[in-house]
Amino acid sequence: RSTLFPYTTLFRSGVLIMPGVAIGDDTVIGAGSVVTKDIPSGVVAVGNPCRILREVGEKDREFYWKDRRIEDLKELLKREVPND
Repeated sequence: RSTLFPYTTLFRSGVLIMPGVAIGDDTVIGAGSVVTKDIPSGVVAVGNPCRILREVGEKDREFYWKDRRIEDLKELLKREVPND
């Protein structure tokens, strides 16, 4: 089985994903996590081995770090990445 993860998954730095693991939509995988089992949609998962910490909440959908909004990040990326 192939390792599968959707475009809407957010991986922090240093994440290791083992072969054959599936990760659901709108999922956040914490920095340094080692994903050895399937992770469902809509959760925050962390650790070694990676385990579900909690469900993704409304604040998670609005902010990517403390008081930094996801929409601000999208605007910044649009300016820095050319559309070829």
